[in-house]
Amino acid sequence: MLMKIFSTALLAATLLLTACGQKLPEVDADKAVTAYAQLYTCGAIDDELRPAVNLSDADIAQARAQLVKVLTDAVEKYPLADETIDAIAKKLLDRLHSIMDIKTALKDGTDEHPTVELVATSINLDFVKSFAAEDDDVVALKSRIDELHAQGVTDNELKADNEIQKLALDAIGNFVGEIFLNEAATILVPCKIVTGADGKLYWQPEDVQAIARFISGQQ
Repeated sequence: MLMKIFSTALLAATLLLTACGQKLPEVDADKAVTAYAQLYTCGAIDDELRPAVNLSDADIAQARAQLVKVLTDAVEKYPLADETIDAIAKKLLDRLHSIMDIKTALKDGTDEHPTVELVATSINLDFVKSFAAEDDDVVALKSRIDELHAQGVTDNELKADNEIQKLALDAIGNFVGEIFLNEAATILVPCKIVTGADGKLYWQPEDVQAIARFISGQQ
């Protein structure tokens, strides 16, 4: 009988010590979800949110490159210099950052597996891909390029033509500056604890790609 009582007490003490010793990330899960939502919206994370996520500069650059690829695929028919594409991409990402609307709140779940409610606008990919076939400036750009092609000017020559590159930057850049986002929608994001390369604990969405799909308007 004494042995049974001792064993029960030992088990209770072990469970109590385990619970008391459970470590949690220093930054709340809602801030981590906000950071991921920002990343997939504009390819960047605000400085104050960087400590909330287990992401390296390379991880962020990769996400930004995926966003920029949507742009480069849309303008591949135009002979644009790399510098022109970079300038247009910066306009796009800056525009997305300025108009994004992201709100998060801790909901249910447990201390070790919280759920975060994410309410956010999403990218209108159709708008980005369309590049407004009826936009006057873009139509004028295409007409000018077609005219020069007819005169025997090559794409490589057009990429080195400062006048054409400025025309492209103005036309496509202005169009990008008018991009809009879809109205805010809601998704629940279950989170888990992960250990970073620095040994620190971080909150991470159980399905990171679910946020990516949500922000890109695919969910």
